[in-house]
Amino acid sequence: MEPSNDILFMSEYLYENDLLTNFARLQAQSGQRKTIIAAGIAFMLVGAAIAVSGHAFGWTGVLLAAVGLFCLWYQQGLHHRLARHYIDAIEQDTGSFGNRFRRVAVSSDGAMVFARDGRSRYFPFERLDRVLADDLMFVLIFGDEGLVVPRASFIQGTAEDFEAFLSTRSS
Repeated sequence: MEPSNDILFMSEYLYENDLLTNFARLQAQSGQRKTIIAAGIAFMLVGAAIAVSGHAFGWTGVLLAAVGLFCLWYQQGLHHRLARHYIDAIEQDTGSFGNRFRRVAVSSDGAMVFARDGRSRYFPFERLDRVLADDLMFVLIFGDEGLVVPRASFIQGTAEDFEAFLSTRSS
């Protein structure tokens, strides 16, 4: 599907480390962190039950409980690890969207992201899985990819209108 030409919102910003860190925080809070916490608790409970049952394989219970403790420890710094990964990736990527400037043009059909040198990517709203938001930014999730739109970056339209618009596009 070709993008529509009716530009409803436009945003321009530099993808600075604080945006990448906030993006990672939103991602970690959305689903990964909850899944890791649930897995950690489940491993600990099952492991403790096996360990205290007096079963011949009680050592597996201790091992499962240790895995659960690791999961709970790991989730504590998840957004820091994700942020470091994103910062490293953007600093090493000189081929596709390696510079930090972004222009996002949003039409009724999707969002087009432009790099400073004119390269672009189109994200059709039919592929929009969910929207994460906080007081600093919107993150539009399209499959395995996320598109960041900082609230303070609008040069056409407003963050409030964009939020209302997104509520009609996401499920």
